[in-house]
Amino acid sequence: LAALDLSRNNFTGAVPAALAACSGVATLLLPGNALSGALPPELLCSRLLQKVDLSSNALAGEIPAPSAGGSSPLQYLYLSHNTLSGAIPPELTALPELNHLDLGLNRLSGQLPEFPVHCGLQFLSAYGNQIAGELPRSLGNCGNLTVLFLSTNKIGGTVPDIFGSLPGLLKLYLADNVFTGELPASIGKLIKLEKLMVSTNGFTGPVPDSIGNCQSLTTLWMHSNQFNGSIPAQIGNLSRLEWFTLKDNLITGTIPPELGKCQELTQLELHNNCLSGVIPPEIAQLRKLKLLSLFKNRLEGPVPAALWRMGGLEELHLYNNSLSGEVPA
Repeated sequence: LAALDLSRNNFTGAVPAALAACSGVATLLLPGNALSGALPPELLCSRLLQKVDLSSNALAGEIPAPSAGGSSPLQYLYLSHNTLSGAIPPELTALPELNHLDLGLNRLSGQLPEFPVHCGLQFLSAYGNQIAGELPRSLGNCGNLTVLFLSTNKIGGTVPDIFGSLPGLLKLYLADNVFTGELPASIGKLIKLEKLMVSTNGFTGPVPDSIGNCQSLTTLWMHSNQFNGSIPAQIGNLSRLEWFTLKDNLITGTIPPELGKCQELTQLELHNNCLSGVIPPEIAQLRKLKLLSLFKNRLEGPVPAALWRMGGLEELHLYNNSLSGEVPA
């Protein structure tokens, strides 16, 4: 027996520690049950198990620290959707073969651990916990990282300038934390990045011009911060961008006409800022646009006639501006 899959049943009680010693079993899948109690440390120290999935159960207590020795072949560890508490043990991220670690939606606290040199993690999720402190600069040691989910925690301070060390990052979720300061310009080195979510924090300063280098972006959420300055014209380089929200900030200046080059845009939300000038007619070139929200700004002048004729537009919010002219019949 190489794999034991008991997923999505009604198993209850504790996870048997003896499962770590089942001869030949490298994959242990028990998600979607009602297992409770503590996580057996034997599962993290086994010399057999390569993949362990105990997500969506009722496990509680702290995550045990794997014993030193470096002999664990564990590659995948999924513990999301439980009630685990305490800090993430640094011995866990130091496991030499570990590349997928999912700890999302628990009750973890403390700070993120340090990450070893040449850390092999490719996927790291710890969203929906109570993790505090700052992002460790050693996160830059995870050069193979493709997914980083840390939204909905209490992580703060400034984001360290580490993005040049994470060239393969595809998804970066830092939303709903308490970050402050400016977003590093090195964000522009993430040329493979597809989704960037830094909304609902305390970021200040301008939106980096370098973000225009992230030409794989499809989702860009920067709303509910304190970003100021103007919208970079370089956003127009993001030809794959589908959803751009910069609402609820302190953005000034005009809406760059270059946004009209983002032909995949379906949602553009720039409301509740300090934008001035006119609505550029180039916005009407966004044939896939379904939502355009520009309310609570300082926009003036007439609404471009072509905007009224956008056949795919489902929602248009322009109230609380200084727009003029006639509303077409």
